[in-house]
Amino acid sequence: DPHQRVVGECRRRQLGPLVREQQPDGPHIGQEHAGAHDEHHHPGREHRGAFHRGRAGESVDEYVDVVRGLEEFGDLVEINISSPNTRLVYEWSTRPAEAETLFQAVRQATRKPLIVKVSPDHMPANEDAIIPAALHAGIDIVNCGNTRRVEEPRLSQKAGGLSGPAIFRATLDNVRRLRDRFGAGFDLIACGGIDDAEKAGLVLAAGATACAYFTGFITRGPILARLILDALIAARDLSPGYPLIHRDPPPAK
Repeated sequence: DPHQRVVGECRRRQLGPLVREQQPDGPHIGQEHAGAHDEHHHPGREHRGAFHRGRAGESVDEYVDVVRGLEEFGDLVEINISSPNTRLVYEWSTRPAEAETLFQAVRQATRKPLIVKVSPDHMPANEDAIIPAALHAGIDIVNCGNTRRVEEPRLSQKAGGLSGPAIFRATLDNVRRLRDRFGAGFDLIACGGIDDAEKAGLVLAAGATACAYFTGFITRGPILARLILDALIAARDLSPGYPLIHRDPPPAK
């Protein structure tokens, strides 16, 4: 699409690749140089838990450039190929061969743990090509879910994203399928429709290593993380000192 190429080139020249930063106080959309500049002003600042940086781009070079520029400031790097509202990012799932090249390039660009965030709209491609390519490249953390793409003629773009409780059942089913298919050799983050402790417990019992939420932060408020953690601690009869981030193996099948 010539128009997309022109727009993309103008955006790169004027703004640089957009990056999505998952910060302790919530997500932030900013420019590559803005994120790096901010971190250089606080090189020694402390934070509790892991600091997660999510990355999305339109080309292999964009992903690699942003990861190299910012990887030293985070504990984890996530490659997002699942955003349904960003067409050139979303379409990575339709090009498995190129996605494999992307995974290998980003794996070589950082020593940090890598996560690939896959789209729930492309589960056959995820199972047959995307996740095997990621595992082969040395990426052993998969984040399965995101907003689901829906066609809606009343929207200005004629399509949008469906989030929240309506997609939880699909999230739970996808977690079970991926764990059954690929076994215990990778970590699996469940994301999509998790907005209470019961749902968090269900995805963990289904084989997820961890769970994530975005819409729930808005609908339930900042207290949701504490409610989920308290419920998990109570369910496992653990002390309040149980770490916020754990890497227990998934339940044996």
